[in-house]
Amino acid sequence: MYSKTQTMDDNQDDVPLHEICQCFLWVAILYIYKLVYWDVSSVCCSCCLPVNQVYFDNCCQCNTATIKILTGSDQFDLVYADYHNRIFEIPFYVAIDKEKQSVVVAIRGTLSLKDAITDLSADSECLECEGLIGCVAHKGILQAAQYVKRTLEEKHILEDAFDRAQGSKLVITGHSLGAGTAALLAVLLKQSYPDLICFAYAPPGGLLSFEASQASQDYICSVVLGKDMITRLSIWSMYDLKEKH
Repeated sequence: MYSKTQTMDDNQDDVPLHEICQCFLWVAILYIYKLVYWDVSSVCCSCCLPVNQVYFDNCCQCNTATIKILTGSDQFDLVYADYHNRIFEIPFYVAIDKEKQSVVVAIRGTLSLKDAITDLSADSECLECEGLIGCVAHKGILQAAQYVKRTLEEKHILEDAFDRAQGSKLVITGHSLGAGTAALLAVLLKQSYPDLICFAYAPPGGLLSFEASQASQDYICSVVLGKDMITRLSIWSMYDLKEKH
């Protein structure tokens, strides 16, 4: 992804650092249910959400229980959780953060061979979106974003969430593959939710063409740690590396 480098500190008014830290928790919990489950193994979690709101979790809904344990049930209402994992189809959940007055869509990053294949499907594909002409995006990640968008629309998930949390803003977030998916999902949903914001943690390189990146910089915040290789990795950077060595 083309981006402008910026060093963040607590004194910068245009960088909501506390919000960046909060959003990372929403993403991190998608990875770590096994670490938490050993501490709560005596608790059956199958009553976390109705069966029609949780998909492809295990029999005790341990993934869903982890989300509820780590976020706290009083201020964080889980609306929908889908752990379905196929090529171009990655796990995500939707929740309401009452304290932040936000409807959250959090998307998991690479954690399986299927996810890796999505990552490696790095051809360019046309990004069909109102206001963007001739723009392209990473094929595999764009298809993952279209899958999430399709699921949200077919099941009316965001409509239901905003009915329960009127006046809230839409926040889309993800890490790694999930960050790229979150960024492209934000581009796809921008016309329907003009006030949305996206926090993308370590998004893959080569995600968007320059024009699309410039058009989305006002509502997508990419967070990169130091010299992280993944955020700089793309087909073109690999070609460049090959030529230099």
